[in-house]
Amino acid sequence: MRLFSRIKGPGIIIFKDRTVLTSLYLLKDKGVIDREKEIDAIADYIKRVLTGRCSKFLSIYGSSGLGKTAITRYALSKLLFEGIEQALPIYIDYIDRRTKHSILTELMCFFRAFY
Repeated sequence: MRLFSRIKGPGIIIFKDRTVLTSLYLLKDKGVIDREKEIDAIADYIKRVLTGRCSKFLSIYGSSGLGKTAITRYALSKLLFEGIEQALPIYIDYIDRRTKHSILTELMCFFRAFY
């Protein structure tokens, strides 16, 4: 006997739109509300990393549900959007770079040469 067969039958949809459960949903229409100061701080930090004026590591901390992931993704999406006009092809050897952190570090080092 299936445990959940009585709860979810064929054709029953629990979620109309699963994206409302993600942090990206906040960014869809209005962006992040009342977090301009934090977004500017992240953007300023990224600029300083790219120019070699500070450490490559950024620690964002706080209680759950405050929007840390949302504002970080928003700031990075703005960086990506603004950088499209100045797009450069980049090759990263994924054999040597196996983690997200090592890939991001490689990208930061690459872009540092242009600032």
